[in-house]
Amino acid sequence: MSHLSLLHLCLLLWTSLVFGCGPSADSSPGKNAALVSRGRSLHTTYACDSCHSLDGSPRSGPSYVGNFGDSVALVDGRKLVRDEAYLRRALVDPNAEIPAGSDASMPTYRLSADQLDALVAFMKSLTAD
Repeated sequence: MSHLSLLHLCLLLWTSLVFGCGPSADSSPGKNAALVSRGRSLHTTYACDSCHSLDGSPRSGPSYVGNFGDSVALVDGRKLVRDEAYLRRALVDPNAEIPAGSDASMPTYRLSADQLDALVAFMKSLTAD
């Protein structure tokens, strides 16, 4: 690959990241509603509600309600923002960054990229009213 082609590729990738271009940037209301619905279904299928509440009540894992974007304290003393990247890491490798006050018993699931997108969309949609 020539230096110029590599430069064009890097510029294209940077533009996609900065401006949200590309296939994952489709955030039309219909697509988001479908993702949220699929995420809710997966939440039930994987029995996530046995440890994570949808109403803010305490369980062995953190509630999903109203905490997207908040700071989360981890058992190792670090603090992170509960953003999309954090949620994806927590779903793929749940014992890597354990929230303080939670136990380390969340199983590891093999989730597809589509399933991750749906679960994250569902968790983001849950706001405290």
